[in-house]
Amino acid sequence: MGVAPLPPEELRERVAGARDPKSFDLSGAATVDEWTRALAAIGKRWGDFQTIVDFGCGCGRAIRHLRSIIDPAAQTLIGLDPDAEAIDWVVRNLDARGYALADLPPAPLPDNSADLIVSHSVFTHLPEDGARQSG
Repeated sequence: MGVAPLPPEELRERVAGARDPKSFDLSGAATVDEWTRALAAIGKRWGDFQTIVDFGCGCGRAIRHLRSIIDPAAQTLIGLDPDAEAIDWVVRNLDARGYALADLPPAPLPDNSADLIVSHSVFTHLPEDGARQSG
């Protein structure tokens, strides 16, 4: 299975700060490569996890590449992001579940429903005052 389609320019720009399809694609592949190396460092592989959540997935920059390396019959991809339009695109185009996040926790997933949660450059996008709130 090849890499999934690219999202529209507007969504790519919101996630990556630029509309360039090549850099968007390469950055998603690099992120998945980093995650793959991190898993290997602890003796794990993608196939060890049934439900994988990309926290802060945007319009699927990394999910596009994860989709091509996991077993769709045995594994589920879930994207979480506050951008409802991006989540809608992910669900319609990347064979993944997706949920729009509210401004504050909790996420709309049941307890113990994920085997692995991955994330790339999320906390740097959160407002500082929200990080200081406790819930």
